[in-house]
Amino acid sequence: MMMPTEDFTELSGLLDALCEETITADQMRRLEEILLRHPEAEAYYVQYMSLYADLARRFAAAPAPAPAVAGTVAAARPARRRTWAFLAGAAAAAAVAAALFVALSPRTPMHLKVARPGPGPEALDDSVAVLLHTHEAEWEEGEPAPRAGAALPPTRLRLKSGVAQIEFYCGATVILQGPADFKIVSRTEAYCARGSMRATVPPQAQGFTVGSPKLDLVDRGTEFGLRVGADERTEVHVFQGQVDLYDGPRTAPPLKELTTGKGVRVDGPGQLRPIPTDPAGFQTAEGLAELSTAETRRRQERWRDDCDAVRRLDGLVVYYTFQPRQAWSRTLHDQAPGRKPAEDGAIIGAAWATGRWPGKGALEFKRVSDRVRFNVPGEFRSLTLAAWVRVDNLPNLNNSLMMTDGWDEGAPHWQIGDDGTLILGVQGPKKTKGGHYHAPGAITPDLFGRWLHLAVVYDGEAGRVTHYVDGRVAADMKTEFDIPLRIGDAELGNWNMATHRNITPIRFLSGCMDEFLMLSRPLGADEIAQLYSQGRPPG
Repeated sequence: MMMPTEDFTELSGLLDALCEETITADQMRRLEEILLRHPEAEAYYVQYMSLYADLARRFAAAPAPAPAVAGTVAAARPARRRTWAFLAGAAAAAAVAAALFVALSPRTPMHLKVARPGPGPEALDDSVAVLLHTHEAEWEEGEPAPRAGAALPPTRLRLKSGVAQIEFYCGATVILQGPADFKIVSRTEAYCARGSMRATVPPQAQGFTVGSPKLDLVDRGTEFGLRVGADERTEVHVFQGQVDLYDGPRTAPPLKELTTGKGVRVDGPGQLRPIPTDPAGFQTAEGLAELSTAETRRRQERWRDDCDAVRRLDGLVVYYTFQPRQAWSRTLHDQAPGRKPAEDGAIIGAAWATGRWPGKGALEFKRVSDRVRFNVPGEFRSLTLAAWVRVDNLPNLNNSLMMTDGWDEGAPHWQIGDDGTLILGVQGPKKTKGGHYHAPGAITPDLFGRWLHLAVVYDGEAGRVTHYVDGRVAADMKTEFDIPLRIGDAELGNWNMATHRNITPIRFLSGCMDEFLMLSRPLGADEIAQLYSQGRPPG
């Protein structure tokens, strides 16, 4: 149902009050109610606030306007109102256009990031393949280890052991077995200097080429295996279809056309010796899936043991495993021992989903309504927060991980900026500004859709704040003041905007969370790395 005109008029007035910082608590609750009820209001809100933020940043650095003549009405108004009067005029025109766009267009999901106007080069993608799956993959030291799901540009992969499945953008699939030295050349070409690989090439990828030290293989729509030993001894096995073999320029006729059920070994230049094919010697996609399923079962069993170890950690305040007792449960059970009462979380809106592996639970956050409410009493000299999170995108200026309801003295706000910056905000003593501790660019777009272990340590004794991503330090800095932290009422994956006025109240997380813990002491780098190692998903 389209948003009524009277609601739209009311929404505009509420947003004016929000930006003027005159909004009341009742008005804030009404604003949230409208946003929850109307998807088109969500889209309008995002466009409206994005424009306001852009204009505010632009004119904040502009020269101040000339003073008004004493005694005039304008002179009696606060400078902030004069600034907003100008901004509101510009925003109003955009608001009308936005309203027409919303009214005439399909409903815009709130989780889609609204593009902001401005110059800039178009983003380019140089990737040509994707690392689909791995099993017990160990990569050579000194090189960045690619992760399952990663888009791959032309690059060299040195697989020390294990199995990796690579899908080329042309449609060809290669299953690589370590030890292997393999180059991705383009969307349609690869080079195997050492190792065993099985290629499946559908008709639309016909012509897929694999080079090797002794031969080049050009596929004609088939499935084949290639084995290159440490001494460059080369074998080709055709399981289905046809492969053309070249030992020179590909413009010349092929040295040999190898068809289904045929295999050869290269004994010397131009010397091909027939050998029987060995399908069992090359890993298949089905076999890799079976290995992954078995590994997932083992990982689930190990995780249960790891949970027991976490429960024994000194200073554990809250521990949510996100493992529901019933599929319909709307309670996030606290697993920290000795809690009186247990700090269970109330699930609102968020839906149960699959976590880091099949059988592992998670909560999916994707709407302005989705959140987990909980309460932690007391003060903390130090605090460690850690969570397994899958970030799908960053639609808001700030995207919540864990935030206290208010912004009172000692309140921590853990969130992600729209540019991927990890942020821990802590409100300072009275009459001072809050401290904000940033890890810039920690969450890059290539990490969207992957499970990440995020942690932040506030060490009151040492006066340090440290951010971690996947067990590694992302940023480390001094604290701006010495103050105990207080949680009280708080939320995972969202922020209760009704308790605090702010020009960016919408901060829901777009993604999933499947483990969260809070400790009243600072964990060291080795302990954070261990939490990551214990919890990392298979492959």
